[in-house]
Amino acid sequence: RRAALRAEVDVALDDETLGQDRSGSALLAELALVAPGVGRVLMTGAAETAGLAAVASAALVRKPFLLEDVVRALVDADPR
Repeated sequence: RRAALRAEVDVALDDETLGQDRSGSALLAELALVAPGVGRVLMTGAAETAGLAAVASAALVRKPFLLEDVVRALVDADPR
């Protein structure tokens, strides 16, 4: 978060279920509020994804994915 606030981050990539204390979508939603210029990509293997990307204001990459899928999402989410 501090790096995003200092404009050291172009795009944040997070997994929906890897966080110990909150979901990836919750983290990216918070990031959207404090650093709206940072692009956001959410990765998930959840069967139901309706609303996840919207909550996080993020691009969505579904598991299983190929490296090309992640690269494409990062490029699309980059605000530059």
